[in-house]
Amino acid sequence: MLTSANSLIETIIDQIDHSRSNILVLFEHNHAAESFIQDLSYFTKSKSISQIFFPDYEMLSYEFSEINPNITASRNRALFQMHYHKRWLLATTPSSLFQPIPDQGSILRHCLELSVGQDINIDQLSQQLSLCYKRVTEVKEVGEYAIKGNLFDIFPNGSQLPCRVELDDDVVLSMRFFDPIQQRSLRPCGYVSIIPCQEIILTAESKKTFIRQWSEHCFPNKHPHRVMVTKNNTSKLQSYIPLFYEKNTYLTDIISANQCLFVANVSPKHCYDRLYCEYETQYQAQSVNPLLKPDEILMPYADFKRTIDGFEQQLACWHHTSQKPIEVNPPNINNPTDISKWLATIRQQDQYAVILSHTLYNQTKSLLDTQPLPCHDNYQSWLDMQPPLSYTKHDFLEPYWLASKKLSILTPKCLHYHTPPAKQKQAREHNSYSGSHLIDHLNDLQTGQLLTHQSFGIGRFKGLKPITTGNDVTSEYLVLEYQNNDTVYVPVYNLDAVRLYTSTAGSDSELSNLNSKKWKKNLEKAKKITEDYAAEILKSQAERSLYKTNSCVLMTEAYTQFCNEFPFDETPDQLRASAEIAKDLCEEKPMERLLCADVSFGKTEVAMRACFQVVTNHYQVVVLVPTTILAKQHYQNFTKRFDSHQIKLACIDGSTSKKEKNTIIDAYNNQSIHILVGTHSILSIANINATIGLIIVDEEHRFGVKQKEKIKQFKKGCHYLMMSATPIPRTLNFAMSYLHDLSLMTTAPDSRIPIITTACRYNEKTIDDAIQREIKRGGQIYYVYNDVDRIQYRHRDISSRHPTLRIGIAHAQLNKRELEHTMHNFYNHHLDMIVCSTVIESGIDISNANTIIIERSDKFGLAQLHQLRGRVGRSSQQGYAYLLNPETGDITAEAEKRLASIVQCKDLGTSFQLALRDLEIRGAGNVLGTEQSGSMNQIGFHLYTDMLQKACKTLDPTTHDESPIEHCHCQVSTNAYIEDSYIEDVSQRLSFYKRLSSANSFDTIDLIHEELNDRYGTTSNNVQQLIFLTKLKCLASQTGITKITGTDEKITLHLSLNHAFDQKKLLTQLMSKKTHASPGPNDTIRFDFKDNQIEVDQRLLYIIGFIKSIS
Repeated sequence: MLTSANSLIETIIDQIDHSRSNILVLFEHNHAAESFIQDLSYFTKSKSISQIFFPDYEMLSYEFSEINPNITASRNRALFQMHYHKRWLLATTPSSLFQPIPDQGSILRHCLELSVGQDINIDQLSQQLSLCYKRVTEVKEVGEYAIKGNLFDIFPNGSQLPCRVELDDDVVLSMRFFDPIQQRSLRPCGYVSIIPCQEIILTAESKKTFIRQWSEHCFPNKHPHRVMVTKNNTSKLQSYIPLFYEKNTYLTDIISANQCLFVANVSPKHCYDRLYCEYETQYQAQSVNPLLKPDEILMPYADFKRTIDGFEQQLACWHHTSQKPIEVNPPNINNPTDISKWLATIRQQDQYAVILSHTLYNQTKSLLDTQPLPCHDNYQSWLDMQPPLSYTKHDFLEPYWLASKKLSILTPKCLHYHTPPAKQKQAREHNSYSGSHLIDHLNDLQTGQLLTHQSFGIGRFKGLKPITTGNDVTSEYLVLEYQNNDTVYVPVYNLDAVRLYTSTAGSDSELSNLNSKKWKKNLEKAKKITEDYAAEILKSQAERSLYKTNSCVLMTEAYTQFCNEFPFDETPDQLRASAEIAKDLCEEKPMERLLCADVSFGKTEVAMRACFQVVTNHYQVVVLVPTTILAKQHYQNFTKRFDSHQIKLACIDGSTSKKEKNTIIDAYNNQSIHILVGTHSILSIANINATIGLIIVDEEHRFGVKQKEKIKQFKKGCHYLMMSATPIPRTLNFAMSYLHDLSLMTTAPDSRIPIITTACRYNEKTIDDAIQREIKRGGQIYYVYNDVDRIQYRHRDISSRHPTLRIGIAHAQLNKRELEHTMHNFYNHHLDMIVCSTVIESGIDISNANTIIIERSDKFGLAQLHQLRGRVGRSSQQGYAYLLNPETGDITAEAEKRLASIVQCKDLGTSFQLALRDLEIRGAGNVLGTEQSGSMNQIGFHLYTDMLQKACKTLDPTTHDESPIEHCHCQVSTNAYIEDSYIEDVSQRLSFYKRLSSANSFDTIDLIHEELNDRYGTTSNNVQQLIFLTKLKCLASQTGITKITGTDEKITLHLSLNHAFDQKKLLTQLMSKKTHASPGPNDTIRFDFKDNQIEVDQRLLYIIGFIKSIS
């Protein structure tokens, strides 16, 4: 193998320019290979060569865990691209090179293309897809498909968005991409390629081969069905790939050797020996499943060497990747301001050239002199100009030195401070989304859960049931079980009377007795308590409204420029929350808002935009955080973000000396400092006389009640923004009632995937496997051990089992300099792992650390566990969280509930549900006081909150024109329901029923109807009748009709005493010869359609028109 004197990037560029062959490049792990592919695109934009990434599994040998589906999809996509692209560069790892791969021909045979106008047999298509895609009821992830009537949804491998195919019989009528979050259509698409998402495709032939080889060559006395899983999930069978084919296939077998170059960025022999040793070790330790021997799996190194020797050329670059002349590296730079002087000198010389990555340029452009820097899109355009200093629109993940061109490409990694590079911003396709569905929709309702019905009390949900009555009318009902096996059937269009039941008693709460008056008494008691509490809230609000704060006008041009400098794509929720806060800040009424968003969902950027709006109006900001580490992290991040806008910051925490503190406060009082970041120690400073316009409290769940009251007294009448990933129940209750406004951010940033969370007993093998898996893929690990007195012992124990790892210790009792040094080393990957206390709970953002192990997790609160888990999974890498309980003995019932909750709430954006679950577990005594807590337990949190909001609105003198609507009760015997053939999934049907029954306007109902047509196809007559009945009920609620009863032939409206009808118009309508209406007893109006031939939906429309005409 030849040794290249150039860096890897130069070697590759040279080979692309001077050879027409394919190129195989070997990297140590996936992250290095994928980063290189992304960076290489800058150099190859004008070249006719495809860059392909073939990842390894990121798993240990013989590991029977489920493979990350994104990895499987990427591997199949790579095999597809290698076959169809004429010239390619393939970046992969030693594991992928030496382990067997599926047969490429099998993957290609199961690839499909769909296009508009194509004839397809949906049954045959579904059968074929079931071998390599997962059938679901709602498509959200790559590798899923769903069939819904004449619609076929699929998320193809390699597509950025799922596709919705509309069929007319067996012809593709239309195709459109749709939003996987909202499930709404976005734009048309002409065709789509469907590449398999599973490597092992269980055809009859492959299963036959597997069973024969299992018996003949491996384990004749053990039945293979033990390891054969369901046909649509083979993601745990990677260790048995050789048994599905007649012979092993490796990557090098599908490459034409005489037309390929091999470039190694690591030593193949060293990697092979390490991999073989890992297989041997795991083979000896595994005892549960029958295993193939390492030699039956791995490619013999002699065969690999013989194959590579047949390649056109071999080059080794692993000794030369870091070659950089010292004079081109930036000097000791700690902030963007320092770099401006150094860059100015670059412009004046001609010895070498410097290119700034897009992120680094954005951080420094305002600090450069007035002469603009040249910009280019790719390497070829730079070659055409070759200026000494320029920037590119490409965002490099790594810095590079090209000796032949004397060219240095710099990224923020070259500086002592570091901001992760971002994807280039682009328009993100989405529909508007509020996240309010997380509060009280029934779409996650499970059989056996408790619900409250406003009229009947606490019942157990037994399911949805279609019922056909004697007059041959069918509708669907929600079945609730009560004491003594009594049953209540709730029509689906009356679900506005139903709430989830949440209390400290949970599922052990007593069901209501339909023959008892207890529920009615509890409801009356709760009504009185909520009215009293509402009076207190409104009094507090009235006192606050006496304070007038200075409105902060939005400086549109400057604000827009500041937002555009954010290097990432904003999520829809970030944009919405920012707009809500900006609007509040423009008011003279002091803002009091809770911003609730999951860990790493972008709360800090929203807060920074609020700060910018306030500071540009010549007011100041205080940012309060619970810990010194988070204070320093925020100070650094805010400084970087605001540095180019001449906005000055300072930080005060427990380590700030009295002299430093006095100097900072003097500067803050005379407005030399605009934003003051610090811990609660700021609250004890008496001589702050600044013009504070905004107080931000981050991680507000970490502050106690007394501290929060102190914050409110700190500066009365200014704007107040609380932020949390897991708001404590007290704050949650206030936000959901009346006192605080609420902004939810539930949309994950692009490429983020849920963290795999495992709760288990302490086990050294589990720990060691987790550590080895993360190290194998080039990552880092947090090991949380919160007993500071024994943390050294745990550090020695882990170090003795993993002697090659660089392991540090971090906890709050270390001196300031030592703790900062440890975190700095971990941040820069000079440490592989830290054994730490909860000091890392907040503010630590290290995208390469993606495994966290939490010992004695039963001792942590739900909010703490959620925060700690949020330290990992902050990039596109799969994150892992291990919650370890004692090796022996029991844990408390509350701890069991906490751990079950954190494991169950694994999806992104579930912090709000966790907060509700925390309310169940911890109780509401600290939220509402003893009396209110008892009342809330009696009727449930959701109903209590609704009653509190209603009481506030009733008593609020500013909302007399918007008095709360009394929902009309509807009991009409008509075919108004969603058939299970239209929406198969019960939870989805429940969600639509709930949304329809809670709709308060025709526009909302029409939007829901439009969504049904889009997501499930043209609605049936039954669904359309449900829509019209919902509109009738909505209008009735707004006009003082308390009840609608009857059949589709005879319908009766029951009027309330304060109905909103014009008596003269009503009389005129009733006397009309063409009317179907007549007056009835007890303030009723009857409609008789018995002898009329008009359809049911037209009858409902007629009544709607009648009500409108007399309102």
